[in-house]
Amino acid sequence: MSWPQFAFAITVVACAPAFADFLYFPPLDPKFFGNLQQSESHCGPASAVNSFVYLQRLYPNIYGARLVPSADPQNPTQAEMQSAETNLASSMHTDATGTSSPDFIKGKQEYMDGVAFGVSSFFVQMAEMWPVQDGVKPPYVSDSTNPTAIFIYTQLKKGRDVEILGVKNGVLGHWVTVTGITYDTAIGSGTIDYVDPDTGMAAHSRLDGTSFGGLAINLDFQLLTAVSEGPVSTLLPEPKTGVLVAIGASLIVCVRRRSRRRLAAG
Repeated sequence: MSWPQFAFAITVVACAPAFADFLYFPPLDPKFFGNLQQSESHCGPASAVNSFVYLQRLYPNIYGARLVPSADPQNPTQAEMQSAETNLASSMHTDATGTSSPDFIKGKQEYMDGVAFGVSSFFVQMAEMWPVQDGVKPPYVSDSTNPTAIFIYTQLKKGRDVEILGVKNGVLGHWVTVTGITYDTAIGSGTIDYVDPDTGMAAHSRLDGTSFGGLAINLDFQLLTAVSEGPVSTLLPEPKTGVLVAIGASLIVCVRRRSRRRLAAG
């Protein structure tokens, strides 16, 4: 199931300070990510695999071919990505109904601990409270916390992967791999770019603040969970030059609305 791309709708504006940052992380070239198309209801595992390809390409000296085992770590084949997806689906307990947030989070860490123990750190924001039946909440999970645009922006800026879960009517959910975000916190509106595992291709949707303080994709899908992973800081080297240049050329423009408004008022 894909999200509708840039569907027109009336914006529900979140409460925002009078002066706020305009967050701009232009979409990275999708060729840096995997292009795996999900199997059945495996959007969760597939989105993680597409992120893993990005991490392997960005940090070859750290990850090598450990995340997506491949004869060529920089260019894994569809069969190699599908194999990684199958293994992740097992770790995430993915079934015909998909992958819940706790299962995605715990399964991703279990998979990582198995192939590259101690190499990565994780950060999570999830709107729901961590379910008691899912055991002890990992310390890096901020539950009962709506995922924010600044969280997604900051994680992308740091060269980390980001997967998000959008849910419609509390039932229909879809995981994707984020590649870019533009968001004006003053008016609570922007766009989000991602690789959609439903097609294995780049996609682009509206991102709006909601009256309850969260975010919505095309106002249809509530942004329920955002998961980030990347090398632990003690291992962090310079990313691979080619990817770094591409990121640096388009990355991080943060404009203070306050300055613009003062100039206009003066």
